[in-house]
Amino acid sequence: MGLELINNTSLIQTLPDVNTTTELMNQRNLLHVKSAKQQIRVRLPGSSVGEYVNANLVDVGNPETSEDMALIKINTFFTRLHPLTLNSNTPTLNQRIHIYGYPPTNQGMYSNFNSSSLKPNSSSGVVTNELPTNGTFYYETTAQTTYGFSGGPVLDSNNDVLGILIYRLITANNTDQSKSVFLSSQYIIKLLNKNNVSMNTE
Repeated sequence: MGLELINNTSLIQTLPDVNTTTELMNQRNLLHVKSAKQQIRVRLPGSSVGEYVNANLVDVGNPETSEDMALIKINTFFTRLHPLTLNSNTPTLNQRIHIYGYPPTNQGMYSNFNSSSLKPNSSSGVVTNELPTNGTFYYETTAQTTYGFSGGPVLDSNNDVLGILIYRLITANNTDQSKSVFLSSQYIIKLLNKNNVSMNTE
């Protein structure tokens, strides 16, 4: 997908925050999630190091149209989580956004750090471009992100989820500020509806 995005922008190099969900599962032949038995461990905010809850992969976005996202179900029987509202509207140019993630506290690849060195962080910017890819629309933003933001929520000014972060784009000489690309919540809503998952929408 990165190469296809390049063809639609002036940027000539892409860096994903970390191996993207559908690409990694495609490499491992796990895209047929209905018959798979994957188990995922999730560390929730505020939990201790080594304290995880179990989760299961429910479904993924359509890889043929570059819908790079996954739906997981977390076993939170003893944990109360605060649900976020999904903004069902199409992102607009110059719309103000905030992106949240868990980047490493020092420079380096995300995989080189253990969970105790990761702290929540945020980045703000505006929507600057619409990037059509395989029939799917991604949105470019000026918000600065790095490893650990991938898959993080992109919130609007009302703190509703406008999308999820997918890629960070940089220039070849790395002299210009990097830009971030996100997938809108409209694709999240489609995946939730497909799996009969209830949600709060605006």
